[in-house]
Amino acid sequence: MTAAYYLAKQGHETVLKEALPKLGGQLQYGIPSYRLPREVVDKEAGYRQDAGVKVETGCRVDDPKALLDEFDAVLMAIGTHRGVRLP
Repeated sequence: MTAAYYLAKQGHETVLKEALPKLGGQLQYGIPSYRLPREVVDKEAGYRQDAGVKVETGCRVDDPKALLDEFDAVLMAIGTHRGVRLP
């Protein structure tokens, strides 16, 4: 999200593809809402759209190489959706 924001601020056409229904990744789905309210995450995500970032939610990327047919450059940040149990 941060890279997309700054690239858009520099004038690049930027598209964020999010597999889940809401933008925010670990912030949205991994941190309990009593620690990080969802309204805060939604507001932060909104700043990206205000900067001109196009957001596509519910859009899982199964073939990253295929994105190069559509875009000049691709930055993948796959997230941390699989937790690790502490001993």
